[in-house]
Amino acid sequence: MSVVLVTAIGWVGGGLATLFLVWSLVYAGEKKEFDKKSIRLLIIGLIGVAVMVVAILLYFNATAVGEQKVKAWNAQSAGIQREIEVFSMTGEKIAEYSGVFNIEYDDNRVEIYDTKKGERIIIYYKNGTIIVTEPNTSQ
Repeated sequence: MSVVLVTAIGWVGGGLATLFLVWSLVYAGEKKEFDKKSIRLLIIGLIGVAVMVVAILLYFNATAVGEQKVKAWNAQSAGIQREIEVFSMTGEKIAEYSGVFNIEYDDNRVEIYDTKKGERIIIYYKNGTIIVTEPNTSQ
């Protein structure tokens, strides 16, 4: 299970559980005891939390959009396996990089962060081409 899933489930489940717990304590505090209605509401609340957790798991594991969000988050946080080739205007290969990288870019340059070595490589590409390949994108 990825960090994104654990984080999402933790925030949603924790938030719902906290709200429900506070509500239950206030409700029980007014009546000084739990009756059948409050127990029924507690069970419904727990089922609601379980449904939310299952929905989050299905979203991040069974939909293309959810899988893409997990991949993008992993790419920006820890980096992902990439192969990078840099070519000149004439098509000559100038450099080649392979490893776990984070990449940021704008109109003038590409910044490659090697997360394992702690290095930053800046490539200005106005006069050339950069090809980034993600060989194993399955998580």
